[in-house]
Amino acid sequence: MRDITVYTPTGRRINLEEMVPSDVRIRDIAYTLAFQTRFGGRVRKYYSVAEHSWHVSRRVRDVGGTVTQQLMALHHDDEEAFVTDMPRPLKYMPGMEPYRTLGTAIQEKILMSIGLPPSLDLIVKEADHWIVGFEKYMVSFFPCPEKFTWEWSPMCWEPSVATAKFMDRHAELIANL
Repeated sequence: MRDITVYTPTGRRINLEEMVPSDVRIRDIAYTLAFQTRFGGRVRKYYSVAEHSWHVSRRVRDVGGTVTQQLMALHHDDEEAFVTDMPRPLKYMPGMEPYRTLGTAIQEKILMSIGLPPSLDLIVKEADHWIVGFEKYMVSFFPCPEKFTWEWSPMCWEPSVATAKFMDRHAELIANL
């Protein structure tokens, strides 16, 4: 095995190829995602992966998703806390399979550590797609269509707020499982 080691905000040393569910700390995920911006940093104002995940979780709630589905939504991008997301289309270019495979394996271990199944429900994917549909015009540099209906808006929380909101949402959902 290669030594693909990361050091987490809580001081843990994890070899990503040997990661096990017991290595996962929600605090590490919340903190790290709060310091990562969406769209590979190409944003008009600071907007974190942690805030994005919080909004996807709330969207699942708003469309009638179960508490388990809301928890899945909150954690749908957690692997990015260990292997930073790569913007499309680069992520899907030939030769990137090992990166995607490692990310999938890490995501499965994270979900397992929370007691969730390894794959996301359709409602989570739909909520993520819905939120991204607004994010790309509001915080990124995608050209906005002339007739666009603004049904939702990001808050653009600072990292400390995004960390706290992510942690609070996780605790709320776990308490209601």
